[in-house]
Amino acid sequence: MHADTPVDAPGSGVMGYLLTMLAQDDGYVVPVGGAGALSAAMAERARRRRTGPLRRRGDLDRGQWGSGHPRSDGGR
Repeated sequence: MHADTPVDAPGSGVMGYLLTMLAQDDGYVVPVGGAGALSAAMAERARRRRTGPLRRRGDLDRGQWGSGHPRSDGGR
């Protein structure tokens, strides 16, 4: 849920009403281009995120580390 109040708690109706008032005052959030644009934007963000190069197990066993990864003996 979008609140800290459980759904079956007495205050949950108040939280729902508050969220409805906020949405009507500021507008409902809708991605431009529809729901497919939201998943495409999330996938694009994941592609852009730099987490380092992908390595295969064989590369590591042969000592082919690449210039940016320190080896256990301190070399690069």
